[in-house]
Amino acid sequence: MTVRLQAPAHDGKANACLLAYLAAVFGLSKASVTLLSGHTAPFKKVALAGIDDATLHAVLARHQPLP
Repeated sequence: MTVRLQAPAHDGKANACLLAYLAAVFGLSKASVTLLSGHTAPFKKVALAGIDDATLHAVLARHQPLP
């Protein structure tokens, strides 16, 4: 999954917050969510262990912003 953060980086706190949020949204442990790239960039690549494409799309569809 690729994610874009708009919040500025502050000592990795934005990354930690993102990983914790994704773990909660997908019902995973924090250890199951890994930041693959983008540690200092606004675009992040994240791995979600044990989540297949169908589950990924279903969960994301439930969390779309309202128009």
